[in-house]
Amino acid sequence: MKKILILILTLTLLFGFSCNKAEETPVLLANDPQLLSTVSVSGKGHMSVEPDMATLELVIEKKDKLAAKALEMTAEAMDSVLKKLTEYGIAEEDIKTSGISVYESWEYDENGDRKGKVNYASHQLSVKIYEIEKTGEILDACINAGATYSYGINFGLKDKTSFEKELLKLAVENAAERALTIAEASGKTLGEVVSATDGTVTIPDITYHPTNDMVFEEAAESAAPTYSSQMYAGTLELYATVEMQYEIK
Repeated sequence: MKKILILILTLTLLFGFSCNKAEETPVLLANDPQLLSTVSVSGKGHMSVEPDMATLELVIEKKDKLAAKALEMTAEAMDSVLKKLTEYGIAEEDIKTSGISVYESWEYDENGDRKGKVNYASHQLSVKIYEIEKTGEILDACINAGATYSYGINFGLKDKTSFEKELLKLAVENAAERALTIAEASGKTLGEVVSATDGTVTIPDITYHPTNDMVFEEAAESAAPTYSSQMYAGTLELYATVEMQYEIK
């Protein structure tokens, strides 16, 4: 009887062990990447395009011993700048306040000695311009209308989504060409896509910053400037990458 119990216990343990092994063994399907011969490649898409939108960053800033007076002067200059932008056909929705500040600061004389404290009132505007060839002309007009200076101009694209799609298509096509070259050089035939991973899409803006704000400030305080600010947007370089894996036979 004792021998029979030992035999039953041994068979039970062996059966349980074989079931656990079966559960741990992965089942590989016919189209599983582990059974396929594959090639992995990186695809790159590139486009050079001209920008179709400019964003002009303007600052209207006035100072006075009294904060209320500085605010009033800034508001008056702001009205003149907005009127000028309207004359150039800039829509209201393309003009956005990006910052407002009122602060007190020391004034200094020619020798660097403190003269006294004054209050500054500042209003920052972000303006979208779709006729980018007029960007320099609009900047000049705004400075002459009362804007104090510009702290930057960005040239970019209105619709980045359509360019992103085209870049990804180019990157996938490039990946396919690279995979085909590798397969043929290896004496193989290129098969179906096994996997694809979205990489990066880079659609930068071109940004210009004034090197000397005082040039603009002096122009605003004097008669209409005789110069015309010429703007050359240049070309935007757009990039995209993808990671692809193909079957090779």
